[in-house]
Amino acid sequence: MLPPMAGPAIKLSVKKASSDPRFKRVMDRLQRSAARTKQHPPAGQKAAEAQAAALPPANEKLAGAKAAQVGTMNNAGTVLLTVADMSAIQAEIERSSTARLFGWKIAATSEAGQKHINVTGPMAGRILSETIIPDGGTASMAGNEMPRRRA
Repeated sequence: MLPPMAGPAIKLSVKKASSDPRFKRVMDRLQRSAARTKQHPPAGQKAAEAQAAALPPANEKLAGAKAAQVGTMNNAGTVLLTVADMSAIQAEIERSSTARLFGWKIAATSEAGQKHINVTGPMAGRILSETIIPDGGTASMAGNEMPRRRA
């Protein structure tokens, strides 16, 4: 039900138009429309209702935690390891692993490879049997490509 009208939306000064039935119908429709518009809640109120009803993304807490972790890691600084440090870490991994030593790998044998992983010379590393891919298996190379540089 519409509230009582506060007054006409427009005032007519020409008497002939106000007696025309078609014009009266148009004016009645205009008055009803104006009354409905006055009833409409403000846009800010509707926006606040929608905001209050909105659900946060399902992963919002996880995303926040990851962002905090990245911030912590960025503020942690860099620890430079020596060849002796890296060798000791590899030896400890071999000792604590249930897998046996399969062999050795020599890495960063080219200057480009050394630049790619930010080292100054070739490096030797242990290969444990649990990391071996059987014949016919596949290995992902995602993130393992070296950038191509043109001279």
